[in-house]
Amino acid sequence: MGAAPPGAGRVADRVIDAFEGMPRPWRAVLGLSGGPDSLALLLNLVEARDRLADRGLDVSCVTVDHGLRAASAEEARFCADLCRRLAVPHETLVWSGHGPGNPSAAARAARYRLLAAAARRRGAGAILTAHHRDDQIETHILARERGAGPRGLAAMRRKRALAPDLVLLRPLLDLDGAGLKADLAARGQVAVVDPTNEAADAARIRIRRALRADPAARTEALAALDAAGAARLSLDRRLAGAIATLVGAGRLRTRHDGVQLLDRRALACLEDDIAFDLVSRLIAGAAGRGGPSPGAPTLRLRRALGAESFAGATLQGAALRDLPHDIVAFEREFGRAGPAAVDLAAGDGPCVTFDGRFEIDRDGPLAQGARTIEAFGRGGPAARTLPVARDAAGAVVAGHPALARRFGPAMPALSLRALAVWHLTRDLSDS
Repeated sequence: MGAAPPGAGRVADRVIDAFEGMPRPWRAVLGLSGGPDSLALLLNLVEARDRLADRGLDVSCVTVDHGLRAASAEEARFCADLCRRLAVPHETLVWSGHGPGNPSAAARAARYRLLAAAARRRGAGAILTAHHRDDQIETHILARERGAGPRGLAAMRRKRALAPDLVLLRPLLDLDGAGLKADLAARGQVAVVDPTNEAADAARIRIRRALRADPAARTEALAALDAAGAARLSLDRRLAGAIATLVGAGRLRTRHDGVQLLDRRALACLEDDIAFDLVSRLIAGAAGRGGPSPGAPTLRLRRALGAESFAGATLQGAALRDLPHDIVAFEREFGRAGPAAVDLAAGDGPCVTFDGRFEIDRDGPLAQGARTIEAFGRGGPAARTLPVARDAAGAVVAGHPALARRFGPAMPALSLRALAVWHLTRDLSDS
């Protein structure tokens, strides 16, 4: 007996549940590849559109044409034509940033970057994807094979923060992929077939085939996945509590320039896994990166912070500087060329993100002839990585408020928000 379609009501329930607790209006962009999973999600949402509209949920679609295969443009047109027939707003975005390195990883990063830009243009606070239970099991097994801890073993989060104003929602993680394909079959709807999804050398395909041959292994993986999810939830809650305690006691502070200051003696009061997570997140925040720092180097650094003396260190774009009274400053490492500049003409939306560390409003000083946002490049370790706006001639026209003494009161201050605390507490509020 084949898998049963999940039904539009059940899919709509998952999507509405994913939005609960989020600020309104509820707007989302659905990443539509034309494959069976995203197509099934779209068709079920269209079937339940009246119910979703009653809840104030508005969904549009975005297709990213990566240009990695000859058929990609035709597949994007397929998605656009289908959305037009369904009266669903649709946009196709083309990625042309091919270069050296892993093309799949680069395409994935570009896809989320383009989806995020589209979401902001549409005033949407969420990106919807159709990842399902089979994807979750495969991610868990891949994490197990590389020796990941409970966070990695718990695989994908149903709700993941991409920015302070944007989340990635995966509402179908408890539904089987076979049911989504059965849904399309019942509707007589064809889907895009990506031949790379059956590449024999792909790790996910290897795992997929092994699970088909051994249903008991799938059952065991699901049980282990559930246990890892519970472990991650516990870890999240303990970490959130530890951060709140440290902040309340003044042992973890954030300066107005985004630098975070930790009393390293406080690490001795924390359980090892919580201390490790805290240091990892502080490093990620200092470097403006979206994910945690590598395990083994972070563990060595965590141990160094607990030693009697600490001489400072650098890791993954973060610089840890020893200050008096056992305080450690988590700062951005300038590196050889400094953080990458942002071309203000290359994007739109109400704000621009600089180096993953600051959100800067486009209105105000940025509207007065600014062409780029760049690192200041002068002064002490923290000052030289702070953002300034430059005009076409390279002159500074606005700067981070912490640089006011260098430029004088006549220099406009950028309207911005430091993201260090967001990096530190990312995804913990839903725990």
